[in-house]
Amino acid sequence: MSPVVARVKESFNITGRGIVLELMHHENGLESGTILLSTSRKLKWEVRARVIQEIIGFNPKIFENEKIEFSLFKYSSFEARDIALQNTIQNEKDHIFQYMIRPIGHENKPLNNEELEIVELK
Repeated sequence: MSPVVARVKESFNITGRGIVLELMHHENGLESGTILLSTSRKLKWEVRARVIQEIIGFNPKIFENEKIEFSLFKYSSFEARDIALQNTIQNEKDHIFQYMIRPIGHENKPLNNEELEIVELK
């Protein structure tokens, strides 16, 4: 069986919360505890939860196996909110979802465009 590989769109640190990962994959969700392995750097991360932005007009795709953390953002204008809504909708169409992750044995975040193997689907 060939490995399941996902691609990092972006990752960033949120002070007091941890690493948020925007990940493109075609699985039916990633359960809390799923392990992601960098195919190039051999670093590992554990999926903690899916992050879903609460935006009026957004009906996110929900996978029953995922733990979910909701996130609420303030926008500077209605236009900024509408842009965020359109970006979020497009990301889901492109199979890009946000996850809270925890590094295992290091403090690094995944690199943009890095390939991550889904080595353990819980």
